[in-house]
Amino acid sequence: MLKKCVYCRQDLQDKRAVDICDKCGIGVWGQKMFKTILQGMNNADEKGDLCLEHEIIDNQDKRV
Repeated sequence: MLKKCVYCRQDLQDKRAVDICDKCGIGVWGQKMFKTILQGMNNADEKGDLCLEHEIIDNQDKRV
């Protein structure tokens, strides 16, 4: 499945954790900030911190 930029809908060729192309990311946040965001999100994705398949515990099921 090919991912697209959420701003301009351009195809994203590389595997990145955010769906934003370099042009739009730099245009929104600036070069240094976008690089930092992209690096942090990619690191979190590699560690598995962005996985949506984790079990979510419902606090209502717990009785005190």
